[in-house]
Amino acid sequence: FKRNAAPELLFTLHGAGIDADARELRLTAFGAWEWSLNNTWVGCCELVACGLPSGRLRFQFDETWSFARMPITLCFCIPLPEGIARAVGMWYEMREVAEAAGKGETWERNTYKGTQKSPGSYKFVKVLDGNGRRLPAYDEMLASIEARELVGAWRSTIKTRQQMTKRCSPIGCGCC
Repeated sequence: FKRNAAPELLFTLHGAGIDADARELRLTAFGAWEWSLNNTWVGCCELVACGLPSGRLRFQFDETWSFARMPITLCFCIPLPEGIARAVGMWYEMREVAEAAGKGETWERNTYKGTQKSPGSYKFVKVLDGNGRRLPAYDEMLASIEARELVGAWRSTIKTRQQMTKRCSPIGCGCC
């Protein structure tokens, strides 16, 4: 989440479902072990708030797999219409960055209010490969954490080295 002002650092697609024929990837928003958040009161508030609506992110890719619309689904079944999403600034799209094209390592994640791109847009940067090996961006991520670099459009967030995730067990979900 490079330049993301939210208290989020990492996410994984491990629990995502994919429909290759429809070119769609589905991810539960803040599902178990999928998202990491700063170990701060702001991170805790986001974890609680985002866990309530049981939203689902859908990445609807084009035929080249280099652009995706990301409509929001609430309560696992209610699609948020594009007009409403754009009106409230919750319309998301992502596009593979040209200099990294074909590698799937760097993506612009843009937020729109109406037709205007929001200053809250940021990049997804892959830091581990499919075998868990560190990519060059991993060391850059750690350096930004150690430097306590202010990030986001308003330069208001410092990412913490200690992160928390939502975990689930047979008896329920919680933070760890």
